[in-house]
Amino acid sequence: MNTVTAEIFAVGKWNGDNYTKQALKEIAAAFDKLSEVHKVPLKFGHNNQQPMTDGQPALGWVDKVWVEGDKLMAKFTDVPDVVKRAFDRKLYRKVSIELDIDVDYKGMIFARVLSGVALLGADIPAVSTLADLNKFLASRQIHGAQQRNFTAITNEPTNEDSDMDLTELTKSFNRLEGQFSTLQEKHDALAQQNAELQTANKELTDKTEKFERDEKARLDKEAADKVVFARKAITDLLEEGVKSGKLLPAQRENYTKLLRVDDDAAVVAINIDELRSTIGVSQKQQFNRGSGTASSSGNADNQNVDESPDLIVAKRAKKYAREQKVDYSVAVIAVLEDDSQLATAYRDHNDEEA
Repeated sequence: MNTVTAEIFAVGKWNGDNYTKQALKEIAAAFDKLSEVHKVPLKFGHNNQQPMTDGQPALGWVDKVWVEGDKLMAKFTDVPDVVKRAFDRKLYRKVSIELDIDVDYKGMIFARVLSGVALLGADIPAVSTLADLNKFLASRQIHGAQQRNFTAITNEPTNEDSDMDLTELTKSFNRLEGQFSTLQEKHDALAQQNAELQTANKELTDKTEKFERDEKARLDKEAADKVVFARKAITDLLEEGVKSGKLLPAQRENYTKLLRVDDDAAVVAINIDELRSTIGVSQKQQFNRGSGTASSSGNADNQNVDESPDLIVAKRAKKYAREQKVDYSVAVIAVLEDDSQLATAYRDHNDEEA
């Protein structure tokens, strides 16, 4: 059984009588004084409107009455589960109280005594016995000169015809509970699907992040391997040039410096085929530093006697780079390789400058 608290009456003019806050306090005080001998039931409807029959017993008992603001409040005990749910879901439309007027109990006079609280339009269960309520009605020790019924909370007269049909209301309640159960099942299913999607999404995210890490590691290793391969290829090619007699050891060192073989970014940019072709060039040019002229079987450049070897090399390298469509640094090496005298003068000049 359950405990329920509810408003049962209010300050106002009801059935032609004015009820002040003081009147509500007097009703509460009378309840306290008579609580040992006077039990107040919570029931469905009023006796004078609904003759008592099996199926309408007490739905609980008033355990406490007090005033809160302009309302008369009551605490009910021994309330069945279905009635408690009706209270919780606000399925009752009206609460009506019964007052005994001008009660004389053992010489004590009470203007108004609470004798019953009726639920009108509530979702009340079918029950098979009236034992509790009948027992109470048969043993009542409190009687007033008259009894009045009030539906003060909704400011409506008590009217059985306006109450919702109990059977239909019970069906509606059961239908709503069935719908709620179905919605709960759908909610649980959606929650499960959501959890599965979150798990799948996390797995996909983890796989994507691992792929990105692996791909970055692969590209980094590929770039490092490319540098190692390019440096070894250039070094081997220059060494091959020395062994074949096409390069002097000093020329190999010059190539290494000019091509910046020790620089990772520079070494991977070297075109090894062009360098191989440059080292293998057989055309020889003669350079006379005193006259500042140079000639070859395939090419003749008359240089001004005042031009330095640096300027001569620069001019020839620019022309070579333009015609052969190669980098300037590669062109410089080709020019120096083609003209050994110019190369010697170029090195001597740079040594003097140093």
